[in-house]
Amino acid sequence: GRCKPAEIGGILTAELQSREAEASRSIKAVAMISDALPGVGIVAAVLGIINTMSNLEDPESVGQKVAAALSGTFLGIFLAYGIGVPIGQLITLNQTQEFLYYHIVQRSVSGFATGLSPIMAVEIGRRSLDIETVSRNYPIRIRVEPQPNLFSLHALQQVL
Repeated sequence: GRCKPAEIGGILTAELQSREAEASRSIKAVAMISDALPGVGIVAAVLGIINTMSNLEDPESVGQKVAAALSGTFLGIFLAYGIGVPIGQLITLNQTQEFLYYHIVQRSVSGFATGLSPIMAVEIGRRSLDIETVSRNYPIRIRVEPQPNLFSLHALQQVL
């Protein structure tokens, strides 16, 4: 079937929200694994100490067994904070960048569908960037130079 031009914005917004919810699952999975790894390291240390205490007859091997127990703690903390957290932040940054692009496209397409000229629709999509979000997630600064009288307030209200 066909949909009315006024409905396109709502359809695209709902689609973006569902895609963002689906994409956030991978971030949550990496965060959950990263949160659990220090606990796994502590469990490895406790099991190593239990193993050491069960073999106290051989005093020469105690040092090696304690070192092996503590290396489990180190490994758990290193995997969590040295690998897991940076990977989670990288996935978050990549998904934020991708969805910023999709939001610009959504604003531009819905503006064009409501009757704006293509140039006007693209300009509204470009101006819909949330500068605080962009500057918080990206180390570069984006300058958006104001261009007064580029479009009328009436056309802007139709899109928003």
